[in-house]
Amino acid sequence: MTVTLAETGLDALFMAEDAPVTAAEFRERVRARVGAGVEQAGDAFAFARHSDGFTYGVDRWRFVLAEMGLAFAEVEGVRTLSSGGMRVTVLPVGGDGTVLVYPLCFADDAHTPVQFVKVRPSRLRKLLFMSRGASRAGLQLMLPGMEPPQQAPVPIGEDDAEAVGEDAAAEEIEAAIAELARMPRTIIVGYASNPDSGLLQLIIGEASMDADGTLTFSWIEQLPIGETAPALYPIPEAAEVSFDAEPEPDYEVVVREEEVPKGGSD
Repeated sequence: MTVTLAETGLDALFMAEDAPVTAAEFRERVRARVGAGVEQAGDAFAFARHSDGFTYGVDRWRFVLAEMGLAFAEVEGVRTLSSGGMRVTVLPVGGDGTVLVYPLCFADDAHTPVQFVKVRPSRLRKLLFMSRGASRAGLQLMLPGMEPPQQAPVPIGEDDAEAVGEDAAAEEIEAAIAELARMPRTIIVGYASNPDSGLLQLIIGEASMDADGTLTFSWIEQLPIGETAPALYPIPEAAEVSFDAEPEPDYEVVVREEEVPKGGSD
């Protein structure tokens, strides 16, 4: 049986008549906000005297997270779960259903595929990327004081600003999610960027996460980035005229025979 995105993807999630936004509106808002966040991170990198890959990664996480918090701010019924610098958007999709909108940077190039990408399994990611059939009991195991005693915390390196920030905010956000009427589904807004080229990839999809942090997507939709993700250093519409911009004049070329001196020889 062939399964299409219309049956399992974003269109299926927003097909309810009382959904506050359509799938098309969701795509356009995501494109605009992620593009703006990545552009701001690139500008900060360009103007900071001591910028490096780590500072760019931190700025990119902060700016994209802030922009995504604004993407659906005026939508009726939307909630933003905040703790420290972490924000997770809870977007109603009709009835008592909700989705969590989670931005995730998965690469810094245009070639790395998002399917089977490996991320650090922070506490919040373990919750958000549970398999779709997981029960609310899975959430209860994530709440403060209810973790199985035999599970050791997963070490998170300082190079992953997203995972570090999420662990600091996990308890408050998990408790807020537990109050929702139904266990929400998570839409991953995945993107790839670097300070030199800006936004390189942009996808949306749903995934489950293995114990080692490998994400397996049940569906992926790639979004175009050209129109809403301008280059970090765009070429001006009217370029300055340089001194040699005018066409070269025509020259008349006359072939002159070489004169041989009288009484001389070669």
